[in-house]
Amino acid sequence: SVSGSINAQKTAQRFALNVRKAQNQALAVRTVQGPLGPVVPRSVGINITTASPTTYIMFAETTLPINYRYDAGTDVVIETLSVESGIRLFELRNEADGLETAVNIVFTTPDGGATIYNAAASIGQSALIKFRADRGGIIRSVRTRTSGQVAVE
Repeated sequence: SVSGSINAQKTAQRFALNVRKAQNQALAVRTVQGPLGPVVPRSVGINITTASPTTYIMFAETTLPINYRYDAGTDVVIETLSVESGIRLFELRNEADGLETAVNIVFTTPDGGATIYNAAASIGQSALIKFRADRGGIIRSVRTRTSGQVAVE
């Protein structure tokens, strides 16, 4: 369907923009609202999981050591973001094209250095995030790289 195609494209573009927003927030070293007030994050990232196919999280790691992934209850949720109507996360793939259940794209402060982790460890220099329209099955993807490059494919 046309709306499925448009919404899949919009979701991919918005995801790419949100990855850039996390990178910019890490480079700008902006404070985030922690449990005890404003705090300078050690890293800012995006967490997306197959367990939650219609939302993803922008988060900040505020305590050392940082582990380059989202930890519920420890890390600060900056924003919960939603995909477009009728769209859901389809697949997460690592650099070797293997399937993942979680991807964390994390930028350290203040240098903005990027890492890509699953729920436990690095998954290489890039990840492919695929979104799919419920109707028509149209797929749009975002490739993110540790070089900082983010592209809608």
